[in-house]
Amino acid sequence: MALTKFPVTFFYDVLSPYSYIGFELMTRYNKIWTKMDLQLKPCSIFHIFKEADNKAPMTVPRKAAYLSHDLNRISKMSNIPFGTPSNFLELAFGSGSTPALKFLCAADALTQSKATENLSRQIFKRVFTNNPGLEISSPKDWLEAGKAAGIDESTLNEIIIQCEKPQFKAKLISNTKDALGFGAFGAPSTVVHSPDGPILLFGSDRIELLAHLIGEKYIGPDPLSVQSKL
Repeated sequence: MALTKFPVTFFYDVLSPYSYIGFELMTRYNKIWTKMDLQLKPCSIFHIFKEADNKAPMTVPRKAAYLSHDLNRISKMSNIPFGTPSNFLELAFGSGSTPALKFLCAADALTQSKATENLSRQIFKRVFTNNPGLEISSPKDWLEAGKAAGIDESTLNEIIIQCEKPQFKAKLISNTKDALGFGAFGAPSTVVHSPDGPILLFGSDRIELLAHLIGEKYIGPDPLSVQSKL
């Protein structure tokens, strides 16, 4: 019996530039694909690198030189505001993404996933649409991101209080272990839960293959713009 909807899990880290590109593409198509049931799961890319014996691309000189140009080209093609901030390594290897990821895990639970997309987007934008990139590790940063995402202040304050509780650190660890369990070695990683078993897709450029796997139509990186012209 064919599935009417395919559960699709998107694992991402808010300090991963390709996660940002992939996140925007996935959420765009989630608005028009009727066969995809998308679940957003924040996870730690640095723990995935460690457990998978992989390296952050930005720490490999040739990859770092390539990535900057590649990301700029992809973002322009996809109509996604993007720039690699001059302080990216400081953000990535200083305070890191763990505090923000715990905050997102708490927000996902406390809002029943209703705020996860908009809040994730605003945190991504703090890093990748500002130069230097804005901090994402403190309650002040989360309040600013949350307000930009349209979340009321009382809800934000509750999320900030709750995110320090052990269960949300545990949730982040669980999400990361889930990604590793499916074979992830970096982020973003997308898992299609098909009748024949889970299928792992790595990177931000697998949307067309995802469309094929779930029986949907790929119409380019900016489908909402295409639809508006039809």
